[in-house]
Amino acid sequence: MLSVVKLVACATNFTKKQIIHMVEQQFLGRWVAQTYRATHAYMAERLRKLQIGYGQFPFLNYLSRSGPSSQEAISQALMFDKATTARAIRKLEEVGYVERRIAEDDHRRYEVKITASGAAAAGEIKAFLKDWNQRLTAGFSPAEKEMIFALMIRVAENARREYRNLHVEAEE
Repeated sequence: MLSVVKLVACATNFTKKQIIHMVEQQFLGRWVAQTYRATHAYMAERLRKLQIGYGQFPFLNYLSRSGPSSQEAISQALMFDKATTARAIRKLEEVGYVERRIAEDDHRRYEVKITASGAAAAGEIKAFLKDWNQRLTAGFSPAEKEMIFALMIRVAENARREYRNLHVEAEE
């Protein structure tokens, strides 16, 4: 751990002692939340020209990557409740970025697919995200960039696992 602490201390205004204190005593969510709030502000400003908000872009990105999907599959993949997914899909449908149809194999569920204008908007969003990632990792070496992504992916996987466990416990 000490070599990582030394690395962080060199790259920030924190001392080694402060960093060790943060690791041992502070809530990791604080740093995640600060990053989230800054990301939200950055993206909201750029998404305005696409006529969507921060709440819709993950759904559009998911459909861009995954292709046609049921609303339930989208909810599960993005860890949103069904009502939130339905509202986001409805907004994306209103601006012409997705089409929603009743599934042929099961008339109780909706199949959602991205339109050509939705694919174009998803391309712009991808460029926004690339720019934001570059801003967040400014001054990082390639190895540090790989490390932060690998560590954040692990943090997110742990969070996803705990989120699912909470829902399983709630159902019992």
